[in-house]
Amino acid sequence: MPTPTPRRPRSRQLPGRGLGQEDRRYHLFDTPLGQAALLWSPRGVCGALLPGEASPAAVAERWPAAAAAAPTPAVRALARRMVAHLRGRPDALLDVPLDLEGASAFDRAVWAAAREVPPGQVVTYGQLAARVGRPGAARAVGGAMGRNRVPFVVPCHRVVAAGGLGGFSSVRGLTTKRALLAAEGYAGVSNRQGSLARSR
Repeated sequence: MPTPTPRRPRSRQLPGRGLGQEDRRYHLFDTPLGQAALLWSPRGVCGALLPGEASPAAVAERWPAAAAAAPTPAVRALARRMVAHLRGRPDALLDVPLDLEGASAFDRAVWAAAREVPPGQVVTYGQLAARVGRPGAARAVGGAMGRNRVPFVVPCHRVVAAGGLGGFSSVRGLTTKRALLAAEGYAGVSNRQGSLARSR
């Protein structure tokens, strides 16, 4: 009998890494909350660094094989819409095409459901799990949010824990989550201990 070939262990990768970045380009731009970045391929937007968390060094760390480039008209328009959103003109960005190559069916479903949450509103991890037909899978939904490659466009900041803001997988963590929710006019954000006051 032939000896079976041992499987190589899968390496853990940051969201947006290791997915054929040779055809990917990025653009850094300023917003009211600080510098942001977008990564795109010919198929759509495939990555984002949140406002206040982007820099050339951050881009090199997250997308090491991507090259800086002048934004395409679609990317330029998206950057303008993001800036306008943060200046008080809410935009759900539902029409923005995404390149989610390599993502699981579950993650895609969770991200699509998160995109349906309107600006200025929030949904809990448990509620989002129910929306994708997986009631009781709040923890798995939290994992999908942590793997979100296109934050802001896929608004994981609008997904919260039942009793508070929950976690946030970004450089500045809950500081950024609070700032994004506040910019959208969500009244339930408290500045203390990641708590979430319910709007009346």
